[in-house]
Amino acid sequence: DYAGNVGRRVTTTTSTTTAPPVRTITTVAAGADHTCGLAVSGAAWCWGSDLDGQLGDGDTTGATKDSPVVVQGGHTFSSITSSNYHTCGLDVSGAAWCWGSDSLGQLGDGDTTGATKYSPVAVQGGHIFTALTTTSAHSCGLDMSGAAWCWGDGSLGALGGGPATSMIKFSPVAVTGTHAFTSLTAGPYYTCGVDTVDDAWCWGHDAQGQIGDGDTTGADKFSPVVVAGAHSFTALAAGGAHTCGLDLAGAGWCWGDNSVGALGGGSGAGTVVFAPLRVLGAHTFRS
Repeated sequence: DYAGNVGRRVTTTTSTTTAPPVRTITTVAAGADHTCGLAVSGAAWCWGSDLDGQLGDGDTTGATKDSPVVVQGGHTFSSITSSNYHTCGLDVSGAAWCWGSDSLGQLGDGDTTGATKYSPVAVQGGHIFTALTTTSAHSCGLDMSGAAWCWGDGSLGALGGGPATSMIKFSPVAVTGTHAFTSLTAGPYYTCGVDTVDDAWCWGHDAQGQIGDGDTTGADKFSPVVVAGAHSFTALAAGGAHTCGLDLAGAGWCWGDNSVGALGGGSGAGTVVFAPLRVLGAHTFRS
């Protein structure tokens, strides 16, 4: 508008705002207070609490990150899994890397000092894994032959290597038996897997029936025991103190702590259920 300003040159400026970078995340894994995701490129990005190095960005200050930071090392990951205070990723070659709290050997890098790792360290043993699962006190991997390997706190049997592994193991130990697993899932101080003939096996802490083998004594299992009921499962998911499975027909079955109804079997099921209980309703689940 030049009205009243004849003969004067008017200069205008335009304010611009730089948009944040767009990142396409293909996979997300959530821990207690942090989240990680994989970009299309295979780079891992994490955000949230970094108090225990679980973001893997190399920052040793423990400062919370309110937006994604890249995990150090230039790795190209194919999968990622997060627990309360650490994170693990599987790279495209099948090598496993972990970062964060190592107080119970849950990073599997062979370091017995318990020192926190602020960027990825290699899980020892030279294993080529196809899948990883992790909780706050232990981690497990599935190798190309279907053998399971676990590391971390084995005091309650979560490592599955027999009584000799009832302690902290700082690198992977073989789960006992000749099982060929197709998947693994880990809960607090216990682990479960589905084998190639669709049987479910669990090992570790059983105080609330989360192993599902029908044993009502609460005794911890240091080697895999078969889940009762002769069900054919396609998938399992471990919770805090209960486990659920999906059978070939799409029916859901759960066992363990039912004090707040987590098993879905109705009000008369009891507070602890030691073998699979069918989830009520005619649902056909896919996952």
